[in-house]
Amino acid sequence: MSDIKNSVWLPSPASNFHAEVDPLFYFILWASTVIFAIVVFAIILFCVKYRNESVRDKLEPQVSHDSKLEFFWTLIPTILIVIVFFWGARSFLKMRIWPVDATEINVKAKNYQFSFNYRFENKMFGVKDTLVVPIGEPIKLVMSAEKTSFLHGLFIPDFRVKSDVSPHRYSQMWFVANNQGVYDYYCTEYCGAGHSGMNGKVIVMSKNDYDDWFKGRIELYNQSLTYTGAQLGEYLYKELACNTCHSSIENEVIQGPSFAKLWGTRVEHVNAGPEIVDENYIEESIRYPALKIVKGYNNLMPKDYVDLSKTDIDALIEFIKTLK
Repeated sequence: MSDIKNSVWLPSPASNFHAEVDPLFYFILWASTVIFAIVVFAIILFCVKYRNESVRDKLEPQVSHDSKLEFFWTLIPTILIVIVFFWGARSFLKMRIWPVDATEINVKAKNYQFSFNYRFENKMFGVKDTLVVPIGEPIKLVMSAEKTSFLHGLFIPDFRVKSDVSPHRYSQMWFVANNQGVYDYYCTEYCGAGHSGMNGKVIVMSKNDYDDWFKGRIELYNQSLTYTGAQLGEYLYKELACNTCHSSIENEVIQGPSFAKLWGTRVEHVNAGPEIVDENYIEESIRYPALKIVKGYNNLMPKDYVDLSKTDIDALIEFIKTLK
């Protein structure tokens, strides 16, 4: 069963753990199916037999119990439960003990978003919403949530791994990606209004492509340290994924209002009065996006940036000013 590549029950396997999870899943599935079929068959058989006119008035012998029957219907489920327990425990231990040479990636859950932080030298760069890993190498995820956040769950179906991500504590999980490609991950613990948007992609690259990507991210990180003003704002506009909903091109609408020629304009709202776009308005809209919804748009922003630094807010304001 571990060789099954596609199934109506499970996604195609893409990590080392499908050999642990899939056979146990199918054992439980088919054992339950067989027991269910036996029980339903017995119910139908008895219904038909004892509804028959020829035996309706016949006095059947009364049986208080059957020791052999009771022994077997207790023994068989017990054996199945013991098998599932030890099989599952063995797989659980394998999934909880990671290799000592596993590459460690820190995962932070905040504002309905996962960020993945990669260590290099004595520094660390972060990637929002996308986990990038090399093929064939053990990866260990060290996960936590902001202290003001909720309980989250990081689940990668194709990799057969899932772990809770909680405030005030760290959790870990690991895997080895076997196939190059792009896979989905999801938050599987309901964590508030933005829960449905707390998902993203896992990109599995060849070793050479991953090394090139890693070097590129280091260069981008080092370069970002020199950014100030509007230049830093443009970097944050892309890094914080603002550009996925807010265009910087005039009259181009993605999901939210365009930032082009926004500065200094009068904006109408569905849940508040009109306002002029200035520094205070932009800061409030970034930190608390649901307070004032622009007329003609829905409240689709799944994240707020209440903890964004004043330096970053100022940089984004300067960038928006340049789009006049």
